[in-house]
Amino acid sequence: MPMPSLPVPGSPGAARVQHIAYDEGVHKIARLAALLAYALMVATVVFGVLLRTRFAQRHIRRQTLYGAHMVLALTAVVFSLVHGLTFIYQPVWRIALVNLVVPFVGGVQKVPVGFGVLGLELALAVGVSVWAQRRLGYRRWLRLHQGAYVAFLLVWLHIITVNPEPRTLSLVGMGVAAGAGACFLLFTLRLLPADRLTPAEGDA
Repeated sequence: MPMPSLPVPGSPGAARVQHIAYDEGVHKIARLAALLAYALMVATVVFGVLLRTRFAQRHIRRQTLYGAHMVLALTAVVFSLVHGLTFIYQPVWRIALVNLVVPFVGGVQKVPVGFGVLGLELALAVGVSVWAQRRLGYRRWLRLHQGAYVAFLLVWLHIITVNPEPRTLSLVGMGVAAGAGACFLLFTLRLLPADRLTPAEGDA
């Protein structure tokens, strides 16, 4: 007779087994914030690559692309913070504020949660570096700004390791895969010289 599968740590099933109260309202807020944050992160990467292509700037003003890129990035960070803070109010996760500041230091699923914390902190560092661009110099700032791709990778690792749903063929799973695939493709394009991303005059 097969052994019954254990509930996912931090899930409603785990709370029932441990006889811990589970707030469904907090769970729904955390889930919605996570989905919105991920979608906004993908959009941020898309607009970031568009900022580098002169082809896109032929049709959309650079200031418009830059403004959209910044707004999307800021909104993604806000929803990510909301997502993380909700777990303080979910006792089964045993997460305190320190666990949301220092990665990999405890609580339930400390490694997957640590990926998310580290990814968000790196994203915050990348965002703040915009205001230090002149001091850092453009080349050093650009290297730091490219850390956004590492931040996205860490967040993606958080998503696929903290819960099995993104690893299935569900709507959420396909959405996560599509977003990651789009970002990987754009990252590959980002490695090309800028002139390779610009079509010839006859192709415009």
